[in-house]
Amino acid sequence: MTDECKYDDYNYVRENDTVQTHAPTIDTYNTAARALEPLMPMLTWEQVYFKLLRAHKEIKRLNVEIPRVVTWIADENRVLCRAERVLRSPEGKSREKIEVDIGMAVQLALYHQQRGRFDDTHMQRFWALAKTPGFTGSLKPGISKERRAVQDALQKARTELARLEGDEMEVDERTLVVDAAAGGWRRDDNDEWEDTAEEEGQV
Repeated sequence: MTDECKYDDYNYVRENDTVQTHAPTIDTYNTAARALEPLMPMLTWEQVYFKLLRAHKEIKRLNVEIPRVVTWIADENRVLCRAERVLRSPEGKSREKIEVDIGMAVQLALYHQQRGRFDDTHMQRFWALAKTPGFTGSLKPGISKERRAVQDALQKARTELARLEGDEMEVDERTLVVDAAAGGWRRDDNDEWEDTAEEEGQV
């Protein structure tokens, strides 16, 4: 049986000696539970097994969800900082517009501060979790779908702009060649244009 499926086979877990080493711990708990008043419910290995199985699935899910939360926090912080910076900038604004934007910037800063307190709490818990032995997740922020869409749009715009600039250069080059043929120009050894009229005494 492969390692990938060993936790999916109940009989394998029952027969595995390393797993059965937890049995004394369960017996100790049950002995203590019987001595309590009122009696506490007994614990069976089957209950422990299914909790362990569920824990493994939960770890896989959290390894996906935690980076999503970290990405959201990073993106929100970036957007709010940029928006506040734009609102506080007086460039190209009238006096009335500056006053309105400054008021909005103050409100945005207060909102950002409030959000930041919650974000700090989440990140502190994530950092503490990351220090736990056996942690297999990541706290590195990814790229959200919205940000990816913006990046793709910008890249597409840059590519189109470069293509248009390239077409314009080709047009200018062809125009120069035509003018050269009419006016007696040619390229020299350094790939630069020179006037052949001087050589022919046309100047």
